[in-house]
Amino acid sequence: MFKANSNLKIVLLLILLVVTLAFALTLFPSFKAPKSQQVSNFDECIKAGNLILESYPRQCVDKRGNNFTEVSPPTFQNGQPISVQGEITCLPKVGSGPQTMECAIGLQSSDGRYYGLKNLAEIDPDYTYSIGGIAVEVSGTFLKDEHSGPDGNKYKTVGSILIESIRKTNESLTEVPVDDTTSQRLKAIESEYPEFTDFENQESFAGHTLKLQPEQTDLYVAYIVHGSGLPIAEATCFRVDRMMRVYKVGEFPDPLDSMAGYDDIDATDCSGIVSMQ
Repeated sequence: MFKANSNLKIVLLLILLVVTLAFALTLFPSFKAPKSQQVSNFDECIKAGNLILESYPRQCVDKRGNNFTEVSPPTFQNGQPISVQGEITCLPKVGSGPQTMECAIGLQSSDGRYYGLKNLAEIDPDYTYSIGGIAVEVSGTFLKDEHSGPDGNKYKTVGSILIESIRKTNESLTEVPVDDTTSQRLKAIESEYPEFTDFENQESFAGHTLKLQPEQTDLYVAYIVHGSGLPIAEATCFRVDRMMRVYKVGEFPDPLDSMAGYDDIDATDCSGIVSMQ
């Protein structure tokens, strides 16, 4: 009798174990390890979050060490006629080093490539099309060459265009009217220093004055605040080059200059001057 009861308990335990296992399988379905994402081209390699190399054309390396090169637009042959649409810009330098202050004017095409521009000064003596952000179409001859700055660093270009013609288009994301560059340069200052927006109409006791002082291709601007019985209480001066880059020149008064009686500002260095009466 005791042995029969023991066998019955074993059977019941086995049944309970089977039921428990079946119930567990319904709660936790079989797990399959995810397959590694298949990569067969450059776009898939990027979408998978893999490493992108700084090269032209760009390259992507997946986790298995496979290298995929970006399919770029057709290349041009040396001496081939070419017509490219893009924006006037300062050419970037190769590598991750510091970008110095000089500007080599070039063209960034709609596909992201950079071109040097040959004889731009002869084609555009009035700098109508030599302003950063203007959308243009440049036609001429493609030259397979390299560009280097005064420090010897190379610019990231695919070559140059010996210009035959240049015209303005309407595809710029930062549209700059070629007949209103002064207004655009003032807007460039205001975008970086919003406190000078609508300067002449700002409230003050004795008024504000905006002095514009062109020097060759640059524009110097003095934002002058007048005082009570004092021609100039303070001033802040900027230089804006033809590529719409803004540089703060200085502020007035200079604590090292104790002379009184200034009634004007030289915007090129923000120093006080006495105008000729």
